[in-house]
Amino acid sequence: MNDEIIEYGVVERIEGEIAHVRVSRPDACNHCAAKGACETFGGKRDHLARTWNRCDAENGDRVKIRLPASGLLLSAFLVYFLPAAAMLAGAIVGHELLFKGTLSRDLSAIIGGLTLFALTLLGVFIHSYHRRDQILPEAFEVMAPADPLPGCNPVAGETDGGVEPGGTSGA
Repeated sequence: MNDEIIEYGVVERIEGEIAHVRVSRPDACNHCAAKGACETFGGKRDHLARTWNRCDAENGDRVKIRLPASGLLLSAFLVYFLPAAAMLAGAIVGHELLFKGTLSRDLSAIIGGLTLFALTLLGVFIHSYHRRDQILPEAFEVMAPADPLPGCNPVAGETDGGVEPGGTSGA
């Protein structure tokens, strides 16, 4: 079983042992029901990823990047599940324990839920910030310039701009 995720990208800049690599969004994003929300909130077709430069890549090199699947699962747990569970726990605690008769139970639940949610997000941010170099993916192979990046090949039979391979217009 392969427990690594492999991506491809182009090195934009090098800072010591860190390579900043422009990578395209995975194909899985195209099947996501919320893909439009990413673009609405500033997401683009590609993004800049910080990686360890294990292959001595230079600016402009095309590289393969690997990320342990376990690191991705841990990140998803910390970013999605933990804050949601904290909000639920905070709402329960607020509803049952913070209610002192001066606030309604619903308002106590909202305050408790939002407070624990915010504290958990702060904790996740601090934890991630201190471990950011330990969980970086790594650029491990420089690809030859002639190697196409996966997902960038034209569909078989498709031509550029409607021009047939012989140089005449397809119209």
